[in-house]
Amino acid sequence: MIEKLSVQLYPFTNFSKNQRRELLHSIKNAGIENLETTSKIEKEWDLSGFNTIGVHLNDDTETLSNNVIPSLVHEGDFIFPISMLSMLIGRKNLINIGNLIFQNKYRRPFINSLSTKNYLKKGYWIELACWLNSLNKKITIHNHEYELSNFIDGESPWEILHRYTTPNIRFQLDPQNLKNSTNLEEVLIRFHQRIDSIHIDLDDPILNETDRNNIIEFSKIISRPINLIIEQTKPDIEKLKNQIIKLKQLI
Repeated sequence: MIEKLSVQLYPFTNFSKNQRRELLHSIKNAGIENLETTSKIEKEWDLSGFNTIGVHLNDDTETLSNNVIPSLVHEGDFIFPISMLSMLIGRKNLINIGNLIFQNKYRRPFINSLSTKNYLKKGYWIELACWLNSLNKKITIHNHEYELSNFIDGESPWEILHRYTTPNIRFQLDPQNLKNSTNLEEVLIRFHQRIDSIHIDLDDPILNETDRNNIIEFSKIISRPINLIIEQTKPDIEKLKNQIIKLKQLI
């Protein structure tokens, strides 16, 4: 069942103050009270009157409660001493070099204390699962393409985490990040016990009408509360308002 409909503000990060006011006014007028934010937006925007959950608030273990980890291995995050190179050649150049060498795969800084350093090995993800369990908190993990790619002995990181973590560890599905959208229904079925929020953009051509219908129907029939989150690929206030109207009709 769909517990709430939310809007992800990340695409609107660079909006001016006037644009922010217009956006938030439109969201509120559409009857949406739930927002997914980033640490930058939390600091710079006035979000009073909304319920918020944070994304990217994950520099250390203290911020892992009631927030979403946006991918455990994510482009643009570098571990020491590689991260120091940004001071010499600039972050953009470092990212470009990293893309060539590491193919956009870097460990998030809050898990650099794990004894197993190679995230291409199954042991790394098993140790990570144990570490997440030890925090004894509800933690939601957002996927990029990497988490659902079968590169570890034929398994994906989500598959390993699903097998080794407690029910406290939840998944936030972003189907637009799937390498192959034909796997969407399989992913929804396989991880239905853990998925408690889903990103959706009705205007994104990556997902076809069948994909979008599968997401809506899954969200409606699942027995647990689901948070359906609108995350626009290209920020557009008018299209956002139309999406909210359409989603409300569908659900």
